[in-house]
This record gives sequence, C-alpha cells and structure tokens, in this order.
Amino acid sequence: VGAELAGASQNTLDWLELSREEAADAPPASLLAKVQSQLSLSAGRLFRAAWIDGGDRQWLYLAAHHLAVDAVSWQLLLEEIDGAYQSLARDQASVCNEEAVSVGQWGAIVQAAAESGRFDHAIGYWQDAAAARGSGPAALELYQGAPENNGVEGSLVRLLTGLDAERTEHLHRGASSVGGVEVVLLAALAATFADVLKTQGLPITLETHGRRGLPEVDLATTIGWLTAAFPFPLPVLGGEPGHDLRLTEAARNAVPDGGISYGALREAGRSGTEAFADLPPVILNYLGRLEPGGELSIGKLCAAESCLLEARPNEAPRPYRLEIGAESRAEGLSVSFSYSPDSVSSSLVEQLAETYQRHLQRYVAALAAEPADTADALADLDDLLAELE
Repeated sequence: VGAELAGASQNTLDWLELSREEAADAPPASLLAKVQSQLSLSAGRLFRAAWIDGGDRQWLYLAAHHLAVDAVSWQLLLEEIDGAYQSLARDQASVCNEEAVSVGQWGAIVQAAAESGRFDHAIGYWQDAAAARGSGPAALELYQGAPENNGVEGSLVRLLTGLDAERTEHLHRGASSVGGVEVVLLAALAATFADVLKTQGLPITLETHGRRGLPEVDLATTIGWLTAAFPFPLPVLGGEPGHDLRLTEAARNAVPDGGISYGALREAGRSGTEAFADLPPVILNYLGRLEPGGELSIGKLCAAESCLLEARPNEAPRPYRLEIGAESRAEGLSVSFSYSPDSVSSSLVEQLAETYQRHLQRYVAALAAEPADTADALADLDDLLAELE
C-alpha cells in the first residue's frame, strides 16, 4: 500500500524512513512537525500526507491546515478514508460522500443573512457582552493591555487538569439536564474567576464548532473550519451548585444565533457594530467527546499524543492571554490552561487551574446520576457532532 501511495502521489506524499529505534513506538514528533511545516497558506498547501516507513511498522500521517478542517471534519474524513480503504481491499470502486452544503456555500449563506438584517436583533446583545472588565489586580493582569502583550507561541506554557474517567462519565450522564457539558465548564470558570480574580460577570471569548445558528441549513456533512468565537459574559453566581448551573444554562441559552452572528455582523458592517469590542483575552473551547470508536475514529487516533497537533510558529503572537481547552476522552476530561509567562504570571495561572479543578468537581458532584426525562437530547451538540459515525 505504501509503494502504491508513494508512486501515485509524488507531489503530495512524503516518504520518511525511520530507524529501528525511532519506529519502536510511534513516529517522533520531529518528523510529524516536518510534515506540518510544509503546510502553507501563501503557497496554497492546506493538506499534506506522509508515509512513514519504520520497517516492521508503517504509518500514514495526515496534516491539514485548520482553515481546511476542524475536529468534526476529521471524523467525517476518517470515516470516508476507512470506507475507501475497505472498498479498495475488496477490489470495489470507492465512493466519496457529497456535502449537502460546502464551507464556501455556508460562508455565503451567513454573509447574506447578516447583510439582509436577519442578525440585527443581536446587535444590542453583542454590544453589551464584552463591555464589563474587572478592576482587581488579578483581573487586570489578565484583561488589561493590548493583544501584542499576549506573548509569542514559543514561550507557551501549558498546565493540565481535569477529571478522572469515573467523574467524566458522571458528567456526561448528568450534563444534558443542565444544557450540556459546556455549561458545567462555564459555571466552574465563573466560580473560579469569582474566587481568584475577586470579580464576577467578566466576559470571556467562547469558541464553538459554529455549526448551528441557521437551523434550516444542514451542516452534518460539511468539511471545513466552521468555528464561531464570540464574547460571553460569565454569569454572576449565587454559590449553590444547582442554582449556579441553572444561571449558567440561562446565560448560555441567551447567546443569539449560536454565536455566529457576532462575527457575521462585524464583517457585514451593520449599523451599530462599530461599537463592538474586541474579543476578550481569555478563551474557552470545548472540543467535545472524543471517544474511541472504530479503528479510524477520531477518539481512537487521538489516544496518540501526536494527533490533532496545533502547529503554530514560535514567533507567532498569541491571540489570547489565556487559552482554556477541554476535551473528553475514555480516560477522562482533560482541561488545559495555556499562557505565556511573558504576559501573565505563572502563579496566577496555577492558582486558576487548581481552583478550576476544585469547582469542576463540585459542580459535577451536584449533577443527577441520570439525565432528567425532560432533558433535550440535542442539548450537548458538541458531544453529538464529535461522535458522528
């Protein structure tokens, strides 16, 4: 198979040979970084492939620019690759799935919706969403200063926290009764900011898969990066876990148009959007539930440290002061706090990460063991999309 691939695609497939020691476990990160470094927007290279020959073991490594795919797209592509491989193994013609809506068509649809005034109802919400700022010293450290003060990627430090497998399973069983896993993550962050930054109601940037907002458009088969990033004011909490979760659920449900109208309105230049604030310097992104499925499921492949790498040049400026990323796997919920010590003190981020884990465990413990009968089965769309089969 490797020889056929190499012979058929000399211009897109790199052949990399490993020593026996290198091939003992998995391809070294340096080789994978080499493939990723060949992605280039200026040269139009959004996808690269490498057949890595380790003697007794071989790997096909795929690298795509984030503009071309997201986590949902990878699952769709992997299923299609698996189907094509199985067909070829049986000497049958492979059939590719067709997108109901392409990413280009989706962009045009969203643009037309914004220009037609369909999203104008959300202008007031977005004007208010990023307005608040904390005044305490710790809050100022995170929220004051221009984006160029966020540091560069080469100085990045990442702290990991999260939940074990048992607590994560409890989280998924009970989260649909309060609006989904994302709501629990947001409530824990609001409580953490109240404890550590000594202020409530701060806005963060919330990033989602961006595949909802226009319910009449079917994006289930769309390949591309459909992300939505928008300001989200963290709710002012009362202290009792169940009540906090309901407050957070209400705040999340109040976001108009799934969040896609924020960027669409800014790009369309609608009246009133001149006052839109820049995105807050703290971002939360929940990638969903990446559970192992078939041999080519995204959850199966993401068990390897090399999967879904984010390759950013060391000299690139960081877009956010603090990036909080979460994803669920079979071994548990992983939450990362990424920052540059050049822009925010390590002691502050360490305190945030430690406090966040404590509040996250507290809110998970307050969830019902089973979802309520009245829970919306589609509430946690991030999980469902990540589990597409």
